[in-house]
Amino acid sequence: KDVGVSGNKRAGFIFASFKNAGGWANAGDTTTDIGGAAISDALDSVSIPLYLNDKQNNISAWDEELSDGDIDFWVELFIKDDGTISNLPPPPPTTPISPTNNETDVTNKPVLIWNKITDPDDEVMSYLIEISTTTNLDDTVILRINVTNTNYSITNELPDGAVCYWRVRARDKAGMLSTNAPIWKFEVKSSIQPVVPATPTFTVYIDGKKDELWGDIPTTNSPQYMSNVNYITDIYLSNDPNYLYIGWTPFGDPWDESGTGYDRSAHYAWVLETKNDPDGNDTDPFVGGTTKVNWPLLPDFWIEGWLKTGFNSFAVLYLYEAINGEWMADTLKQGEDYTITLNQWGEMRLPLKRLGLKLGDKLSLLFYFRPAEDKPGVSDSIPFDPQCSDWADSSAILTSRLVYKIRYAYINCWHKPSEEDVTGAGTMRYPVSPTTLDTITLQLGIYPQDGYDSAYLVYTTNNWVSTNYAQYSKYLDSGGNSYLKVEIGPFPKNTIVKYYNRVERNGMITYNYYLNKSSITSNESFAKQYAYSFRVLNAPPSAPSVRIIPDFISTNSTIIAIASNSIDPDGDPVKYYFSWYKNGVYQDSLFTIDTNPPYTSSVSSFYLTPGDEWYCIVKGYDGVSLSEPATSPGVGVMYNTWHEVSSATQNRCIVLSNELIFFDRTNDVRNVVGDRDKFDLERFHIKVDDKFIYFLFKFKEGVDPRRAGLIVAIDKDRTGSDSSFPEIGNETGVVAGEEYFVNTGARMPDINLLFRYQNYNTPVIEYKSDTDQLWHVLNSSNGIYKFYENATFGEARISKDFLGLSSSFTLRLTVAVFDSLFGFSSDGDISYDYSDNVIVDVITAGLSDTTNIINYTS
Repeated sequence: KDVGVSGNKRAGFIFASFKNAGGWANAGDTTTDIGGAAISDALDSVSIPLYLNDKQNNISAWDEELSDGDIDFWVELFIKDDGTISNLPPPPPTTPISPTNNETDVTNKPVLIWNKITDPDDEVMSYLIEISTTTNLDDTVILRINVTNTNYSITNELPDGAVCYWRVRARDKAGMLSTNAPIWKFEVKSSIQPVVPATPTFTVYIDGKKDELWGDIPTTNSPQYMSNVNYITDIYLSNDPNYLYIGWTPFGDPWDESGTGYDRSAHYAWVLETKNDPDGNDTDPFVGGTTKVNWPLLPDFWIEGWLKTGFNSFAVLYLYEAINGEWMADTLKQGEDYTITLNQWGEMRLPLKRLGLKLGDKLSLLFYFRPAEDKPGVSDSIPFDPQCSDWADSSAILTSRLVYKIRYAYINCWHKPSEEDVTGAGTMRYPVSPTTLDTITLQLGIYPQDGYDSAYLVYTTNNWVSTNYAQYSKYLDSGGNSYLKVEIGPFPKNTIVKYYNRVERNGMITYNYYLNKSSITSNESFAKQYAYSFRVLNAPPSAPSVRIIPDFISTNSTIIAIASNSIDPDGDPVKYYFSWYKNGVYQDSLFTIDTNPPYTSSVSSFYLTPGDEWYCIVKGYDGVSLSEPATSPGVGVMYNTWHEVSSATQNRCIVLSNELIFFDRTNDVRNVVGDRDKFDLERFHIKVDDKFIYFLFKFKEGVDPRRAGLIVAIDKDRTGSDSSFPEIGNETGVVAGEEYFVNTGARMPDINLLFRYQNYNTPVIEYKSDTDQLWHVLNSSNGIYKFYENATFGEARISKDFLGLSSSFTLRLTVAVFDSLFGFSSDGDISYDYSDNVIVDVITAGLSDTTNIINYTS
């Protein structure tokens, strides 16, 4: 107020620091100039914690460039009559005009455009743009800049193929930023494409149809000689990493041999030399030694089959392999190993492994035809051989051959980190964004099933200064694919892991890398340049432990939560966040942070009301991440003040400051009960004042308060005229301990009180007296029962007037536990019936305590 800032005024503030030289400001220079400027720093915090009238206000601000000590930055605040600061943050822009959300192929110098915002308090002064390569913009920020327009042209090129996340937040005159701004995404177009092998290859689909990539011209090494028989005209060869493919135009309709009317089958054969060794066989296995080849090396494989009269496909197709100079035959499977459509197209595939071929190997091939399977010679061949004769009636020794070199082909493999390729198998990198606690599991898919010889994950943690290798192993075959898995890590926080996949099959190596999507190349340098990558994120601290003292809370108590054991795996210091809840409702004003041990938070007696239940949720915080929450046991604010005591001796009672305490023997619930821990009563407390008698029932941990019903049977006068019995619902003559129920009126109760749950959420007190012999629900003015579930105790307050008690009285009590059912006692059975008796536990006191009982006075 001394400077005129009061009462509905807007005022501007500058916050800056300088190096103080001492003295008085009006007496001369009080600053030490630094480089010609007095100001050493100006406000650069994202939020200024400003405390005024015990209220914290977060006022966003940003720093402008310091030049010669001048500061062109003001925080403008509106101060109300009562001294509080009034300002609402402006809403964020919600519409990305350009690029649109999830847009792809965006130029690497895009113009960012968004919708204009109107501030609820004042005009929007500027917009803060943020661009990052991480989804929540908390890491690797590419750009952060303030602008006054609703557009901005990026001047520095964004990385090729980068996936960028961006948001825009509005800022008002007070420097306050929008909250909850949406995050948008776009992908930068890549100007670099994968290296394509010099010789393109493809995987043939064996279906008897000519795939487009076969082309219209046979392999350049195969002369298309047509004999006058004209039964074979061409042959095509190709390969992928797994198979050698042979394609041809199949003619084969049988004809009448020399006009005899005798139809014969058309016969085809392929001769292959693949192993480059002399261990083969030069004779046609189908017709003995009548047809032979004369090559520098002997054939290793001979494939033969025939088309019967009236059929459009082979009756059988044999693959012969020369083993120790002898032919061993296998039958090829139609539809899997070969298929043909007569007069159109035929194709077969042979495993490179079976043929003994790999990348760069050469094979020799001869393709021939004869008009009947038992003819001794050859009719037509590719390459054509002069030993061919129209009707194949003469034996032939063939010398021609084609030579084919196994070419490079891509291995079909993929890795999509954030996707689940097989249902139930998890994402292909799990977790997608690992922390320092995580072992990272990576998956690689390969087609076809078992279409690989080896697969390695190649990775680095130091930008390829050193390289690590981890071998994949197969864990699943699904949908014709094989899925491989490998594990790496854990790694320290902020480690950037880069990786690509290396798969080898028959000498061919394919590298799987990331360029906007899972991609493959034959160039390892390219894969290394565009490797997958992830940053190892901060791991949250472990969940703390928390306890509350004291156990019994009165309106004069202070509740204290004590937390510990939140351990940060990264070694970061941990502070503790305490959130208090009353009757399940969060109490914002009681939130506290403790940075120094012992880590505590408290609730003063000012906030405590009888019957309320309190608990505290605590989280550890390492400056980046919160731990999983830990919830304290609940504590109830008691209607009375009780002693927290324990006793090494059980089945006894003591008196402490007008409080009578019975210690029951624990673990003595009747054996007829299966889940005994749900009913085990530890202590029973009694106190009396001028208006009420109070009961406290303390159970062991594990109690189920919705099942553990309590009966307190009261005998006020010990007369023989009592007509009531200890009862629970419709159960009469209940035996609640040997000494309670006898067949004389001397120990019959005047009233039975039941403390139980009528339904899941509603505790009730029911009573039945010897005056009307009916069950009633006690109204709240005469009695209250509350069970503090997390603290495992229940408390009841009963009006003395209701019980008919004077200032001086004698009571005889039985306190017992039964297995309660939902409902009202007036409606019928509300207890689970066990053999002999519904009672499952009872308070008992030995004769040695008679004096204490007799002398209890309140």
